[in-house]
Amino acid sequence: MKSIGLALIGIAAIIVSLAVAWHFIIYIPQRDKTEQAAEAARIEKQDSEKTKMSRQLQFCLLQAQETYDTTFQYNSYSDPQTSEPDLRRWNTLALEENATKQLNNDKALCLKEYPQN
Repeated sequence: MKSIGLALIGIAAIIVSLAVAWHFIIYIPQRDKTEQAAEAARIEKQDSEKTKMSRQLQFCLLQAQETYDTTFQYNSYSDPQTSEPDLRRWNTLALEENATKQLNNDKALCLKEYPQN
């Protein structure tokens, strides 16, 4: 009876030591790898979102500038000078002020819609 009790204690000790070894050798490294992969995926997603927002902001600002340039082309006249043969001037000061205000408003809307943090 005494030897069976010792054998059972020995088997129990082996089972406990195998469980502890499994925990440290297999479970913890696997969990760490999973956490690292999740963190890497989260960082990559953040970077891609920032890149996307940056591209959208640049496109929005480009559209605002193109609208301003088109308005300038339609509301200006050619005034060639010796130093600047392609010089153009606004037809009126009011047109220039309105276009500049619109450009600034459009740029502000772009920055509000696509914040860069």
